[in-house]
Amino acid sequence: MYTIYNKGELDGLASPTYWWPEDRSWCVSTDYDLDFTIFGGNKQLFDALMFNDKLECIEVDLETRIDE
Repeated sequence: MYTIYNKGELDGLASPTYWWPEDRSWCVSTDYDLDFTIFGGNKQLFDALMFNDKLECIEVDLETRIDE
């Protein structure tokens, strides 16, 4: 996030839709029309997010529909 916000690429009105580190070990996707954020990553990241009691997380797979 530091890199994204300090490059001056955002106009202050919106956040990036997709973002990831240089090594592409994880990815976050968010959209202003949706009321959720999707992330992909390894098992360690999955566990850290899924078992964080401050977050509401639901496991999905490639067959999960998000438009219904």
